[in-house]
Amino acid sequence: MQLILSGEESQRSERILAYFGYLNEARQQNIAELQHTRTELAAQKRQVEQKQATQKTLLAEQQTQQKALEQARGERKQTLSTLEKDQQQLTELRQNEARLRDQIARAEREAKARAEREAREAAKVREHEEQAKRSGSRYQPSESERSLMARTAGWANPPVRLSGQ
Repeated sequence: MQLILSGEESQRSERILAYFGYLNEARQQNIAELQHTRTELAAQKRQVEQKQATQKTLLAEQQTQQKALEQARGERKQTLSTLEKDQQQLTELRQNEARLRDQIARAEREAKARAEREAREAAKVREHEEQAKRSGSRYQPSESERSLMARTAGWANPPVRLSGQ
């Protein structure tokens, strides 16, 4: 019985040793897998950190570019505003020039018409003087006629345009 029991016990011990062997092998395999997983995770972590660093660099570059674009946009807006003001001033100056040209032309027409009218009136006064000389009397021009003769003295024709056009 002892032999049977000792045989059973030895089989039992062998079985337990086999189980421990299997468990130990599974445990070593799990440890190896964990180490492998750890290594992979560390590599992936490094890759993620590298990608994050690259993304931070790109983000900083984009922010710098965005600031530069915003500054350029502001400068462009300011330039456009200045150009619009300049355009308004130019338009106003052109309108002023046209008004001044019209006023000058009107003044020249009026001066020419007045000079022609005064020349005609002076010619009438001279004609009266000539008639008086022919008839043997003396013609006494009025104060306004003397003033007219002084203004038109020496002018055979009315003056030409004053602006040189």
